[in-house]
Amino acid sequence: MPGVVPHYKAFRRKLLRDKAHIAPLQLLGRIEDLLTKEFASSILVNSKWKTLPLLNVGMSGDKRRIDVALISGDISERVNKNALRIWAFVELKYLRNKHRIGEANAQDELEPTFRSLHTQLKRLNVSNFAGYPVRLRAGIGDTYGLVFASYVHRASATNTPDAFVKRIQEAARNHGFQTHNFKSPKLYPIYSDVPVQILGATYKVSLFSGLWRLAGEACCECDTE
Repeated sequence: MPGVVPHYKAFRRKLLRDKAHIAPLQLLGRIEDLLTKEFASSILVNSKWKTLPLLNVGMSGDKRRIDVALISGDISERVNKNALRIWAFVELKYLRNKHRIGEANAQDELEPTFRSLHTQLKRLNVSNFAGYPVRLRAGIGDTYGLVFASYVHRASATNTPDAFVKRIQEAARNHGFQTHNFKSPKLYPIYSDVPVQILGATYKVSLFSGLWRLAGEACCECDTE
């Protein structure tokens, strides 16, 4: 059964295929919720329906809520939570250089987003979460952070996303993040400079992503990007 890293890579390929649909939405505002649901759909297909991605998981007695909990098991006879297990937790974050068309810079969201993510990626040492048994595949309890960065600019402008991406990576390093298979937090382009025409204007839209964890935490399914 594929782990989180293969699912992440499959999702990147899906977003690249769907760029004509996704890129225009980046001009309209935050699309974190859309990406979360698209990620869940990709996992269902990529796992051949053998992994159930439950969204916004948690109960009042749990330490925190999780964006995506990946569950496997067999309920062919009857629904029984004890026949299932959570094998990974994933938190999604969406960063952007602009709020919406014509609105202000959104890069002031960076620090509060990373403070929140640092808390969310701390090890969750539990044997049961939301009523499901927990047996994580990634070492001793890592939660993955799936981070997206959206960059939008006028087609006539000469600026590039390089400085934006560099700023994110530097801030992420200061908050103790690293890529799942590197000691530094990296963002990789999914697509770049996709032209979008809206209200008589042409924009160029780029999307980047990284699969991060907290530095120093174990990861048993890491491989190269």
